[in-house]
Amino acid sequence: MFLRSMLICTAAIVGAVASASAQAPAQCADANFRIYFSHGATTLDADAQRMLEIAERSVAGCGYSELHVRVDGAHARQRGNAILRASAGRSWDVARVEQRTTRTEPVSAPNTLEYAEVVMTPQHLPAGAPVREPGDVGV
Repeated sequence: MFLRSMLICTAAIVGAVASASAQAPAQCADANFRIYFSHGATTLDADAQRMLEIAERSVAGCGYSELHVRVDGAHARQRGNAILRASAGRSWDVARVEQRTTRTEPVSAPNTLEYAEVVMTPQHLPAGAPVREPGDVGV
């Protein structure tokens, strides 16, 4: 019985390590993803913070790295700054918040998805430059 329990625990640990390895993003590669906010929220939840940490690994060890946060809506500035603060543990060559769209209709209504686009890249990305669709950073 004890041996069976040890085998199950060992298999669970090996599975968890393999899963974590599969989720690790490539080093010195772009990471592009979205962080969603509840209506009116301006703080990051634990999942968003974990996603930022995973994405930061994609630019770990790069000689140059940029962080771009693209937001719009009523709470854009607060949300952008919350993401910058959460990513402050890394030394970015460029870190900025930009307007995501030039839409004129309200984007912070209760039934709309409220999100920030986050781009981490080891390359120079001019302000407002188009980026690829949000990808998978391993979460």
